[in-house]
Amino acid sequence: MASWIVSGAEFETRQPWAAAILTDSKRSQGAKAYQLSVRVLEQLRSEPSPGQPTVTDYTQILRQLDERLANAGTLASLLPRERIRLGAACDIDAIDVRLVDCTWRQHYTAQGGLWRREACAPQVTAVTLVHDELADSLPRMPTQLSLLSRPASAEAAAKLRVRVRAQHRCNALLHPLLQCLGPAAERSLRGDSAADITFDVYADAFEPDALPHMGEESSPQYSSLTAASCGLRARGVPVGDLSTLLAAYDSTQHLIAWRREPTAAWQLPADAPPTIAASRCRRERDGQVSDASAWQSGFEDLDAQLRKGTARLLTAWERESGVSAGKLAVDAALLVGDAGITWGWAEGPDGIAAPPYMRMEGLLDLVACRLSLRFTGALARSGSHSHLELSTSGSASLARPWMRGPNEALFAAA
Repeated sequence: MASWIVSGAEFETRQPWAAAILTDSKRSQGAKAYQLSVRVLEQLRSEPSPGQPTVTDYTQILRQLDERLANAGTLASLLPRERIRLGAACDIDAIDVRLVDCTWRQHYTAQGGLWRREACAPQVTAVTLVHDELADSLPRMPTQLSLLSRPASAEAAAKLRVRVRAQHRCNALLHPLLQCLGPAAERSLRGDSAADITFDVYADAFEPDALPHMGEESSPQYSSLTAASCGLRARGVPVGDLSTLLAAYDSTQHLIAWRREPTAAWQLPADAPPTIAASRCRRERDGQVSDASAWQSGFEDLDAQLRKGTARLLTAWERESGVSAGKLAVDAALLVGDAGITWGWAEGPDGIAAPPYMRMEGLLDLVACRLSLRFTGALARSGSHSHLELSTSGSASLARPWMRGPNEALFAAA
């Protein structure tokens, strides 16, 4: 109505700029009212016409409307009422979210047959948004910013720097508002305090002695980051609020390496099973040696289960074939040789702007399975005697380096 008094009834049907503002679904009701009032005020200053209110009178009208509409908000709506302010522009012009101090990040890699740790900072460490008055769409933060971090008890963790620029503010003590809501605490900063802030983002705590599952994709710990303003500006689509999820993944990098010697061949039932060769196994987490006894005992149990299985196989050979004085010569090797595998979360080409992937790298020089069996026995049928012999053998090796990259599925499709 105030604009009609100045420019005439239904002036929006004659002014394309007014129609564009009022019909834009991306602008809130408050933003439409504010931009319409600003443009009319500019017309009064540049092209005053007889019979129109003065600039001073129109400014006073807007101030009175502010007082009347401040608590009214959007009518006929089930949504929370929107506070409309016509007198002050207040919007976010730019935001920069940046990962800083990544020097503590390292992962394992095999070089020249040896495992070593090297720096692995992400390629993309920042997301920056700048408002463009001529743009038809609003700038939006990625749905999720992914950070590789450690628990709060660690010496170093992901450190995030957030800078917010707002050239026009309704109140220097109120906006912009920067809020980070985490699983343990909430932090809110307003005005100048929200212009530049650095804080730590922690991952979920883990059990130090828990046995890791190779390549297991753990869940992140989520928190939310929001930058807010009134969402009022004289030109362009206002930004209003910007928000994103901060997903903190466990940055721990694991390494398991082992060496296994083959056991000597033996024959059942005459020979006693040979002594199980000791397996040498080393397990690390971020350069710290961890207990590898479970892996070592698991390898040794593999040999023990093989011996039990071959004994049952000899019994089945005699029972099913009907031979007597059956014998079984065994030459077997399971996962024998040298191997090392590392795994842990890593950023892809898009850095913090995309979810990470489970990086895996292996250096294998193994006999995965070698099995040579020779069955013998005497068979008596209808007065005739025969000597039976049945042999079978096979071998499969794993001798190559391999790596899972950001664009490879963890499990290949069947």
